[in-house]
Amino acid sequence: MDLAGLDLNGINLSGAVLVATNCHSAKLAGANLSNADLFAADLTDSDLSSANLTSASLRGAKLSGAKLDHADLRGGTVMGADSLRLGMSGASLAGADLSRANLSNAMLTPIPVRGPDGAETGRVRMTDLRRATLDTVKLDGPDLTQCVVSHCPLPKPLWRRSAFPKPTEPSSKPG
Repeated sequence: MDLAGLDLNGINLSGAVLVATNCHSAKLAGANLSNADLFAADLTDSDLSSANLTSASLRGAKLSGAKLDHADLRGGTVMGADSLRLGMSGASLAGADLSRANLSNAMLTPIPVRGPDGAETGRVRMTDLRRATLDTVKLDGPDLTQCVVSHCPLPKPLWRRSAFPKPTEPSSKPG
């Protein structure tokens, strides 16, 4: 199937089988792709911002240059995906399997939350990596200081070349 360059913003493709589908530069912002099978799909330079990808399979997908800001990938599988230059700011990856994925140069920074009028609300949405599986994931020295990483077992090599959130100090009360 060839969906390259199509405007599919907001489409409901829940449970769709899109194995090896060409979605290069497709506009899928806000799309419902929950439980979809996107094995080996080409999503290069696609816009999947705010997409629902819960429990979706992106195994072996090409995600280079894709925009997944605010996307929900909870419980999804991104095993072995090639995702260089991936924009994932504010995405929820809680419980996702990122084993063997290449997330080098992925943007995981927090982004401002905007209200219905488009104005910033003063809050930010952080990338959520809680309970994500990162076995043999390639991150190449990411800055995880603004990510939620609790209960996320990180492979030992990542500890040496990555920046993590600083533990919060207990506040001292004047006596």
